[in-house]
Amino acid sequence: MGLAEQDVLIIGGGPAGATSALGLVEKGIKPTIVERETFPRYHVGEAMTGEGGAIVRELGIHEKLTENDHTIKHGVDEFASRGNTD
Repeated sequence: MGLAEQDVLIIGGGPAGATSALGLVEKGIKPTIVERETFPRYHVGEAMTGEGGAIVRELGIHEKLTENDHTIKHGVDEFASRGNTD
């Protein structure tokens, strides 16, 4: 399938791009992800906080992530542009 036959082009296949693609597919929209790196790739973004957990549960991939002995981090402080969100 060529790019002209796709509904959406997503630049970057990291967590945001992959999550966007999954959400679009669920709505019947055909995305194409363009990524310059070869996967799997080393990347420092190994932790999720806040809404990240809710999103992976909504996508139905929470069990897959937790079955592979991924570390769960507790006690994380989140900061927004206006300071601590506590």
